[in-house]
Amino acid sequence: MLLPRLSPLAAAALLAGSMLAVATPAFADVGAEKETTLLALAERADRIVAGAISAALDENGALRVTVAAEVKPGVVGGADVRVAPPEVGVNPVAKPGQRGDTTAVIALSGVGGGWSVRGWERGIITNEEADPASIRNALTGYLGIIRSQSDPASRDETLATLLVSHLGSPVERIHRDAALSLADPRFVRFLAARVDTLAELFAVHPGDALFRMRLCDLLGAVGGEPALAALLAVARGEDDPSVLRAAAAAAKSIDPKKTLESAQAGVLAAKESATKARALCFLGWQRDARGVPQAAMLAADPDPVVKAVAVEALGRIGDVTAVPTLLRVLDAPADPADAAHKVREKTVLALGTIGGEQARARLTAMASAESDPARQEFIRLARDYPHTVSVD
Repeated sequence: MLLPRLSPLAAAALLAGSMLAVATPAFADVGAEKETTLLALAERADRIVAGAISAALDENGALRVTVAAEVKPGVVGGADVRVAPPEVGVNPVAKPGQRGDTTAVIALSGVGGGWSVRGWERGIITNEEADPASIRNALTGYLGIIRSQSDPASRDETLATLLVSHLGSPVERIHRDAALSLADPRFVRFLAARVDTLAELFAVHPGDALFRMRLCDLLGAVGGEPALAALLAVARGEDDPSVLRAAAAAAKSIDPKKTLESAQAGVLAAKESATKARALCFLGWQRDARGVPQAAMLAADPDPVVKAVAVEALGRIGDVTAVPTLLRVLDAPADPADAAHKVREKTVLALGTIGGEQARARLTAMASAESDPARQEFIRLARDYPHTVSVD
C-alpha cells in the first residue's frame, strides 16, 4: 500500500500508533476508547517517539521533526515498521539529523497491515464530522508544550491554560477531551482562578450534555465557595437530568449541608412547572431523607409532569417515610394526564426502590389483582428487582 505524504506531526503520531498497535490488535479501538484524550495521545507519542525522533517548535511555532537515527524496514523501538517505496516522493531512508517529511515513510506493517494518515485520523476521531485540521492543531499544541518545557510545574500550567482555551472549541472531540483532561490532579490546582470561565462555558455548548457534566465534575474537583455557587446556579437553570445529577453530586462533594438547603429552598420557591421539575430533580439526587417533605408536597401537584418528577425524586431519596405519600398517589382517581406521563408506573418503581414491608405488601397485592400479564410482570420486577426496570 502506498502512503500519502504526511505532515511531521502526523508521522510522529503514526509512529506512536504503530507502537500502540503492537499491544492492541485493533489500532482504531485505541483512539476510540472512551477515556483516551488527545492530550493522552500526545503524551504517549512523546514517550514513544523520543527514542527515534526529536521534536521542537520552529520559529513559526510549527512542529519540526528531526530524525535522530537511520530508519530502515524492520523493527524500530520494538514496533514493526516499513519504509514506503521511493515512488511516493520521499527519501526511503532517513539519515541521522535529516529534517522534514522523511519521517513520513514510517508506517505500521504489523497486525492489520499499513495505515495511512486518514486511517490514523479515524482512529482518534470518534465523530466522523469532526474537523481533522483542528484535531491536528490541538495535538501539535500539546506535543509542542510537552517537548519544549522541561520543568513539570511550568509545563502543567501551560497545558492547563491551553486546555481551558480548548473548552470553547466548536469541535466536539476537542472541547470534550479538554474537559476530561483538565480533571487530572496536575491541572485542577490551576483552575481555582478560572471558576468564572468554567461557569460561563455552560452556555457555550448548550447541546452537549456530556460536556456540561464534565464541567460540573471540574467545579466539584476545584471546590470552594465560588465553585459551589457556580454549581448551584447551574442547578437553577439546567433542564437536562444527567447534568442536574452531575451538578448535584459535585455540589454535594463540596458542601453537603449548603447543597441540600439550596435544593430544599429551590423546591419551596418554585412557581412554574418547569422550575418545580428542575428543583425536584436536583433535590432527588441529594439522596437525603430530609428532602422527603418538599418532594412529597409536590407529589400532589396538578401538573402530571411535576407529579411524575416528584415520585421519581422520592424513589431516589429512598427513605421509607415517603411510602405513605406514594401510596396516596396510587389511590388517587385515575387521570388520563397522569397516564400519559406514566405517573402510576413511576410510583410503582419508586415503591420497589424504597422497599420495606408496607411497600412490598402493596406491590404484591397489585400484582395479584392485575389481569394484564405485561403489567403484572412489571410490578413484580419493580418489587423484586427495581434496578432492572425503567420507565420511558
